[in-house]
Amino acid sequence: MNKIDINLIKKIRNITGASLLDCKNILILTNGNIKKAIIEMRKLGILKILKKKKKKIINGVIIVKNLNNFGIILEINCQTDFAAKSSEFLTFSNNIINNLLKNNFKYIKNIEKINFLYKKKIVDLFNKINENVNIRRINILKKNIIEIYNHNNRIGVLINAKFIQKKILKKIAMHIASEKPKFINIENIFYNFIINEYKIQNIIIRKKKDFLKKILLGKIKKYIYNITLMNQNFIFDISKKIKNIINKKNSIIYNFICYELGEIL
Repeated sequence: MNKIDINLIKKIRNITGASLLDCKNILILTNGNIKKAIIEMRKLGILKILKKKKKKIINGVIIVKNLNNFGIILEINCQTDFAAKSSEFLTFSNNIINNLLKNNFKYIKNIEKINFLYKKKIVDLFNKINENVNIRRINILKKNIIEIYNHNNRIGVLINAKFIQKKILKKIAMHIASEKPKFINIENIFYNFIINEYKIQNIIIRKKKDFLKKILLGKIKKYIYNITLMNQNFIFDISKKIKNIINKKNSIIYNFICYELGEIL
């Protein structure tokens, strides 16, 4: 039975609060029998999960891995720090990232697709730890030199570069985790980002009459330098900036990705 009447799907959705897709799939499985469908939902743990949906998912892990110069960074959330440190949750999270590595990052740009593909495993994990689980975000970097850094599964950094020693690149990754730059260099900053900061600083200056308008550009310049990796003071040698650390000919940092657990996106 592949075709299910939409009214039947809506009816079971009103009863259970499950998604339309879940309702349709369960009804197909039970040949349109609503009572059997609800029983199957209970077996799969779907109804139990729905009862906990209102609870915030604010804990979890950041996992970063590198395989043959293919780097991947992943955030998976759960409800409590206790569950996040459990062997079941950590095994689940590592299995997800390993499977994605083995499958050449298939569906990597579609987080909804990834959550759907691993839905059964997520339900199985829920039944073990009794908490909601969500694969929140994922990204990759590939080719050239890939380096990673993970700080207590709470902050992860993925960076790729060219003609930079890996031990130096590792320290730069640690620097990024500490200082949280938003861009590599001034040239990478979006025009709208600068305009928005200009408006913010303009309002601040207007509120303080002793400030002169000419300070506005100085404040913006300082802000921009603070959020660009190349212009930040290197945490392992504050007398030097990052751009001084990688000043060898042809040395390039192509990109970096930094995730902090639970940060506002």
